[in-house]
Amino acid sequence: MHRSAPVQQSAVIGVLRHRSGSLSLQLANGTAVLVGRTCHPVVRQQFRSAESPADP
Repeated sequence: MHRSAPVQQSAVIGVLRHRSGSLSLQLANGTAVLVGRTCHPVVRQQFRSAESPADP
């Protein structure tokens, strides 16, 4: 999946924040999608309560 591909918010079960500062969306089907740095503010706003630390 390309990073510019849209993801339905209802498909996201979690947001993983990596030690490197990157973010990934954890989808219901088990896929993890890396979030581009320019989209971090939008993702943080939409999923603020779902963020949890993760290993890199």
